[in-house]
Amino acid sequence: FDVGWLKTVDQYYYGANSSIQVAGVQYILDSVVASLQQNPALQVIYCEVSFFSRWWRSRARRCEPVVKQLVAEGRYRLGNGGMCMHDEA
Repeated sequence: FDVGWLKTVDQYYYGANSSIQVAGVQYILDSVVASLQQNPALQVIYCEVSFFSRWWRSRARRCEPVVKQLVAEGRYRLGNGGMCMHDEA
């Protein structure tokens, strides 16, 4: 989900205003971590750091050890180092 493309960052993150687009990024990130825990063969590269940082602040206490382990294993990677994915089209 492009940060702020059709909706505000908050609307994408919390899943508000679904008449424009159905998206609740916080739930997607929850699902990604759960899926990575369940299946050791999976990997993910995530580029939207603006969403990840918001998710991390709200969930770090309970998810921190798991996410840090996934990062150390190279199974959860944060790509491009920016707040959102670059538009290189």
